[in-house]
Amino acid sequence: MLEGEIPSSFGKLLSVTEIYLSGNRLSGGIPKSIGKLSLLLHLSISNNPIESPLPSEISSLKNLQTLDLSNNHLNLLTVPKWLGGMPSLSRIFLAGSGIKGEIPEFLRTTPSPILELDLSANHLTGSIPTWLGSLSMLYSLNLSRNALVSTLPDSFTKLQDLGVLDLHSNQLSGPVSKIFNIESRLPSSIGKLEAMKILGVSYNGLGFNLPGSLANVSSLETLKLQENKFTGEIPTGFLKLRNLKELDISDNLLVGRIPVGKPMSDFPKSSYSGNKGLCGKPLFPCKF
Repeated sequence: MLEGEIPSSFGKLLSVTEIYLSGNRLSGGIPKSIGKLSLLLHLSISNNPIESPLPSEISSLKNLQTLDLSNNHLNLLTVPKWLGGMPSLSRIFLAGSGIKGEIPEFLRTTPSPILELDLSANHLTGSIPTWLGSLSMLYSLNLSRNALVSTLPDSFTKLQDLGVLDLHSNQLSGPVSKIFNIESRLPSSIGKLEAMKILGVSYNGLGFNLPGSLANVSSLETLKLQENKFTGEIPTGFLKLRNLKELDISDNLLVGRIPVGKPMSDFPKSSYSGNKGLCGKPLFPCKF
């Protein structure tokens, strides 16, 4: 495991294209000399005690495609605006970076289309912006563990390549405010996201019935909806989710019989626990 500060001599590694220093004990700041690495494609220094300030010289890395600075001691307060002007950057990971406020709109018009965006475990507030639906090549979006309100915008139906959506542990509850006039629910339009493999909106205040249109997301492998306020029955169409390997809809207000058959009958009791009105395998038999 590496310890100590990143030396300024890193700037002399002019032929380097990839740097992976995640999960060490690197301290201090990122040297400004890193901006000299003109061939650098991937920079990952996550999970270290790296401190701010973040050098703007990183913006000189014209070929950089992936930037992962998650879970350091950066205390950025906001996403650096110069980051939105980097010509090749398409994968941005700034989880646990002390970012506050709303998701900055300049990410809407980055020179290179954003493929992956991770702003989880920050202090984001406000609603989930509609313009995120215009990021047409977005595959992975993680906004979990923030303080976001509102619900999933209908514009997300345009994200046909979206494979990972993680919104757990926010404050998605409603009616949210008179300004947005949006009720707290998982929209039926989510069923149009046919490429999605992971959907997580647990630990929010989402309510109403589970949308039957989720059955159309045939590629879904992980579905986590626990600790919300979903009501009604589990749609029988969920039996079409043949690729589903992980399910957690525990601690909601669901009622009725769990759909009989694979994959729904194969999940453990913990997947359904905390719904007093549910019955059927793997829970106790129904009496009706």
